Amino acid sequence: MNIVRGLFNCVCVAGQQEEAQPLPEAILASSLCAKIIDIQPFERAQQSRQQFEHLIGGIPLGERHIMFIDRPKWDSVEPIPIVSPKLFDNEPGYYVAMCKVLDFIGDTLGEILDALKLCVLHDLCVDNVYKSRRMTELLQKGYGPGWGYGFDARQVPQETLDELEKEGVLYCRRDEINTPLRNVGDYLSTYRTESPEKPGRICSNFCDKNDEPQVRMIINRLFEQYYVSMERAENDDQKLAAIAKLCRAINIFHVFPDGNGRTVLWAMLPKLLMENGFCPAILDQPSKFAAGYYSIAEMVEQLKKGMANFQRAVEQFSEMGPRNNIFIFGNESI
Repeated sequence: MNIVRGLFNCVCVAGQQEEAQPLPEAILASSLCAKIIDIQPFERAQQSRQQFEHLIGGIPLGERHIMFIDRPKWDSVEPIPIVSPKLFDNEPGYYVAMCKVLDFIGDTLGEILDALKLCVLHDLCVDNVYKSRRMTELLQKGYGPGWGYGFDARQVPQETLDELEKEGVLYCRRDEINTPLRNVGDYLSTYRTESPEKPGRICSNFCDKNDEPQVRMIINRLFEQYYVSMERAENDDQKLAAIAKLCRAINIFHVFPDGNGRTVLWAMLPKLLMENGFCPAILDQPSKFAAGYYSIAEMVEQLKKGMANFQRAVEQFSEMGPRNNIFIFGNESI
């Protein structure tokens, strides 16, 4: 289904846009969200935390950074590691922010995601995080126009590009030069390049600050479709496919000025996996996972490998016993 066209069919009446409606009750009927939604807040938080610790408790507190760094970087950590800022993209504050994100997920597991809560997750991911070690500029919070991200369509099979176009996620023509941004009623984002022989960029078609109301409606629509798919899923592969489809659409949509990847991969993805009884995934190639390089079927296989990586990590830490990590940031260690 074309996401954007479906959205506008639902929310536009006689040319007038209406506020997005809450998720239908039917979607929540047998979901994890519905099971705990009537519980008192304190009891709900306790259940959320217990499930969270059950799923990731095998990773010691001092080692949970492996859940928000690339697996190749994780593999490079020495047996008694001195963890440098290079593991965290040379962004001061990143480690602390992501630890807060994991803590937030632990307290809110099972709560419904929508545009507002996605923004909360994002803002936690970039809270007091600087763009460089010069510490001159903080990453921006909230929805807003960004520069998109680099993408090499030459590496992507045509079948995957066709899948993205059919879903209304991405308009991509490898041979078109400087493709104009598409009509907002057709696609979430557009691939643009200056030469078919060179990589280009994926740019959101909603790239103006005034587009924020529409962006929020589309995000809510994406979550609505996700919860419908999850309700109808008959097996684990279908559940993983629904999670993969949502992550890919939101990442390609790229609705935040900064921190889109970490919001989707290190915050939203583990939350969705754990809410559906899966363990988190330590992805082999996180930068490509939800960026448009893989089909949904390939993403499902990547998730399975990532969850196997997580289980192996749990086994390794169980055999290894507790360690004392030293985190070095400049001249300070924590």
